[in-house]
Amino acid sequence: MRAFNLLTFIAPLCASAIVAKKVLPGYKHLYSWSLEISEITANTIQGPLGTRIGVAIIAGNMTSPKGQLIAKAVPGLGGDTGIIDKDGTVLIDARVYYQFIDDKKYAYVVSGGVGSIGGAPIDSIRIETDSPSRSAWNSYFIVGNVSVGATGFLQGDAFTFSG
Repeated sequence: MRAFNLLTFIAPLCASAIVAKKVLPGYKHLYSWSLEISEITANTIQGPLGTRIGVAIIAGNMTSPKGQLIAKAVPGLGGDTGIIDKDGTVLIDARVYYQFIDDKKYAYVVSGGVGSIGGAPIDSIRIETDSPSRSAWNSYFIVGNVSVGATGFLQGDAFTFSG
């Protein structure tokens, strides 16, 4: 019985000694983006969580961290069907199609996020592309920020993490 009591005391100590320290992974700036969108107030529906918006993509760019144009948004495809709740929090549900300048391949970008409509919402981003130079992007964990620019314009940055 004493051996069992000693074991129940020592086992948790040993287990805590082998648990690795938690460290946040490093990140790198993957790209920046800007979008011209349709008027938000033109396409809304009242729902149980707030105002459901329907925003179309009119035009947009994706640029490298150095500011070089790498892709253009495909107008007429994609948009945002998010929610603005009663407290002014926006729930982002966006899809954007881009065509890369160098290889003419397409990227399908899905963003979901949350934040203040007047602040800087945070997104999780998923990318699907068959661009040979960007195939690794398909498996990246990407986080983005969103800023509301002039009326009808959104912009942001996307970051990927490595461990």
